[in-house]
Amino acid sequence: MKKITLLLLIILLVGCNSISKPETKEGDIIFQTSKTNQSKVIQLITNSIYSHVGIIRKVNGMLCVLEAVQPVKVTPLNKWINNGVNSKYTIMRYNNNLSQTQKKNMVDIGKKYIGLNYDLQFKWDDSKMYCSELVWKIFNNGAGVKLCEVKTFNDFNLDNEMTKNLIKKRYPNGFPKNTKVVTPSQLSESNLLTTIYTNY
Repeated sequence: MKKITLLLLIILLVGCNSISKPETKEGDIIFQTSKTNQSKVIQLITNSIYSHVGIIRKVNGMLCVLEAVQPVKVTPLNKWINNGVNSKYTIMRYNNNLSQTQKKNMVDIGKKYIGLNYDLQFKWDDSKMYCSELVWKIFNNGAGVKLCEVKTFNDFNLDNEMTKNLIKKRYPNGFPKNTKVVTPSQLSESNLLTTIYTNY
């Protein structure tokens, strides 16, 4: 009986290890749960597991993630994954093939944003940048693809103590509820994207 149980265990392990992830491509969008202080607030107001997002790029042949942190920068993929809670992540891909021109434009747009400060007030201008804004604008301005509709703060659940405290801290002169905003959850729900891998 023990031999049979051991054999079944070996078969299961071999089977699991033989499952390979699909090839990650430039332009794929990657989501995770961030370890930052504002992560829980983002999850609360959007009712989503995701609080951070970036876009896959190849730099010198190495897979990296272009992300808006402080500042906007390129991070090696493995390091980016390890930066998330329990190294959980989801990769989604645009449903249609991007042309070479679109890909080049997206890379060029992304390069212009590198070095910008992180936008703690989530404004919709290009002087600073937050993570989902970065991804949305690279697709929109570089490939002409509108991944999702832009919302405002009014569209989200702001009625919890953590969110109220963060608003008071970051908006001492008043909270602009009509400010345009896009969130990781909005991107993850886009019907233009398909999940190609997740370990959540």
